[in-house]
This record gives sequence, structure tokens and C-alpha cells, in this order.
Amino acid sequence: MMSRPAAPKTPTRRSRHGRRRALKPSRKCFDRRTWKQSRSSRNPLSSSSSSKGVAKRLEALRRLIPSMATGDAEEKAAPVSPDRLFEEAADYILLLKTQVELLKHLIDLYTPPEPNANVS
Repeated sequence: MMSRPAAPKTPTRRSRHGRRRALKPSRKCFDRRTWKQSRSSRNPLSSSSSSKGVAKRLEALRRLIPSMATGDAEEKAAPVSPDRLFEEAADYILLLKTQVELLKHLIDLYTPPEPNANVS
């Protein structure tokens, strides 16, 4: 005797009271099994729009760092790995922080003391 193949089950979710209820058709895409299947079937990094967006952001970051920016607008910059770009950005941020601290100390050094300052 042959058994019929089982019909696909409707995705369900447990309510607060422990009862299982069927998901609404519009919410089926949020079922964990369905979501995992749909995510695994597509590669998010293969999308050309997302890789173009990342490339644009990396290029903007490269232009902000003086040691990485080119002097001539027509000259095409040599490709740089993202790791190297992030290291350069971190070094540049540290340099800027150091300059700010130095300027704060210079301001304190060259600012005349207030005439009404109580010295104890």
C-alpha cells in the first residue's frame, strides 16, 4: 500500500499562551525555516549594488586621508586594500587627536590668567 506524500505544512508560531497558530500569509517570509532558505539561496555580497555602495564609501574614505589622496584629480589612484585603508584611517585619526590635545595645551599655556582668580 502506497502512502500519499504529506502536504507541506503551513508555518506556525506559538502564541503567548502556548497555542500554535498559523502565520498570516504576509508573515510567512518571517518563518525561520523559510527565512533561512531564502537567505541561503542568495549571496548578499554578490549583489552589484551593495558592492558598488561599499566601493563608493571606501573611495570617500580614501579621499579623506591626506597620505592616500592623490594630488591630481585626473590621476587615477592605485587600488588599496581595505585593510590598509582602515589602518591609514586609524593612524590619521590618532594624529588628529594628538594635534587637538597639543592645541589645547598651547591654548592653556598662552592664555593669560584671569585677574580675579583665587590662588590658594
